Amino acid sequence: MVIVGGLGSIIGTYFGVALILLVPGVVNGLVAEGAGALGLQLNVESLAHIPNAVYGAIIIIILMIEPLGLGKLYSNIRDYLRVWPFDQFKK
Repeated sequence: MVIVGGLGSIIGTYFGVALILLVPGVVNGLVAEGAGALGLQLNVESLAHIPNAVYGAIIIIILMIEPLGLGKLYSNIRDYLRVWPFDQFKK
């Protein structure tokens, strides 16, 4: 949770907890709904392993985009939006 959220960041820890606790259920539901919408007949083993693979891929992608975690990503977005209308004066 701390690695994904970001070391030394309180808000990043909360984001990491949310990612670790909430995303597996969401991914599991999306995979089940997607298989049902596409008319795929997935067996129990596939429904057990596909969401875990997708969840692992989400964690890897987040750490590749921002190695310092979700707290740093949040900080970057917040700092950008703080001066957004006047970004030409930032340089």
